[in-house]
Amino acid sequence: MPKGHRAGDIDAHLRRAFKEIESDPLPERLLGLLEELRRREANGSAAAGVEAAAPEQDPDRG
Repeated sequence: MPKGHRAGDIDAHLRRAFKEIESDPLPERLLGLLEELRRREANGSAAAGVEAAAPEQDPDRG
């Protein structure tokens, strides 16, 4: 099978898979996080929230 044909098959399968899930509702957790991000952006504190949410790095691990 030529490479171009395989790539077309892969593209078609991916399109079908994503078409099936695009109508699924977003999980409540994700909706909550998006709302929190919008609220922080509106308040001008999105950067501070991202820094606070980032995991702490172990100084010994670099």
